[in-house]
Amino acid sequence: MEALLIQLVSGSIGSAITGRVFKKISFSILNNFLLGIVGGGLSGQILSAGVNVINISAISNSIISGLIGGIILILLAEIIKKTL
Repeated sequence: MEALLIQLVSGSIGSAITGRVFKKISFSILNNFLLGIVGGGLSGQILSAGVNVINISAISNSIISGLIGGIILILLAEIIKKTL
């Protein structure tokens, strides 16, 4: 459960950073956070499926997978927005 919370927070941070760095692909602040939460949760569960023990390695894995998920989902949302 702790890993999921870490992934959700990491995803929202990753998407917020992505939105600030790449202004052209930024949505509103709220949408960036929501996309990051969803992306962090999804990628965190996919990438961290084999890690069930809370230790330093699992925590860093959760942070990294959450960040990656938040970034990927905001980029995918931008691609979808441009095609519509």
